[in-house]
Amino acid sequence: MRVAVLGGGAVGTAFSYLLDAGGAEVVIYESDSARREALASQGLILEGALEGAGRVKLGEFGVPVVPFDLMLIAVPAYHTAEAIRKVSPFVHRDTYYLSAQDGYALHELEGMVGPSRAAALICRISARLTEDGRVEVEDIREVVLAAGKGFDPEVASPFLETLESYVRIRQVEGEEASRELSRRAAVSSALNATCAVTGRTPSVLREGTETRTLVERAFREAREVLGLEGDEMDPFQEGVWERLLPPMPLHLARYGRTEVDYLCGEILRRGRQRGAALPVHRSLYTVVKELESGRLSPGERALKELLRRVEEDEGLGLV
Repeated sequence: MRVAVLGGGAVGTAFSYLLDAGGAEVVIYESDSARREALASQGLILEGALEGAGRVKLGEFGVPVVPFDLMLIAVPAYHTAEAIRKVSPFVHRDTYYLSAQDGYALHELEGMVGPSRAAALICRISARLTEDGRVEVEDIREVVLAAGKGFDPEVASPFLETLESYVRIRQVEGEEASRELSRRAAVSSALNATCAVTGRTPSVLREGTETRTLVERAFREAREVLGLEGDEMDPFQEGVWERLLPPMPLHLARYGRTEVDYLCGEILRRGRQRGAALPVHRSLYTVVKELESGRLSPGERALKELLRRVEEDEGLGLV
């Protein structure tokens, strides 16, 4: 099985290591020059819950290669179209795409390559890329293949079989897949965004009454909008991240941009359709946007501004 991994960050590196260890032919495509240099010089180094080292090939954009069987997309959701365009000459009609983005960009990906060739991976993995190029893995709980309408899960069997010796694998389809994707979105929109605003890890948020309440309220809003009222879940437990930051604050620091439009923004769009008042999500969305613009920085001031906006929004009763 030939696999192109688009993105050499924490998740892309973890999957590359597991696939290589399982016997797949892996080529990593990474556009960041510093990360490419680190991968070329020291290879893949993982520590913590997943330990190991290895070397894989680095792909060169624009250099023709034999088409891949599978494209694993491990870039931020907003980079999906750009990543696909860069490797489009290396695919054929039997190339399939797996989005290791927790489903945030699945509809966008389906629109580009067709629903029969795209599926989402919900990655219950907590990992971060360190400054010296290693990947620290806090937890690698499971990987869930969520197959949308028209996608045959059997085409991903070789990929999943390669991974199952190292991590728990589940496959879900139809309504079950939609519910799994909604559960992940509810957790991430609440916990991810609050971590981005505060700059605090989930374990620290949970210890603070104020911040724990914020996360729990945002989570309840998302559950209501996404039709998950019957699911009794702890967002901190479901989120996997504990002492490590989730992706949104890391993307903010590295790129100055986050996936807030795919998370809080999508919850707000769903809320408008249902006429739901979402004071916490509305405030999270606007504060994160100000973090992206540089008008605010993560920390105590941003948290106070978030709390002020939530209180103001509640007083206005906005829908």
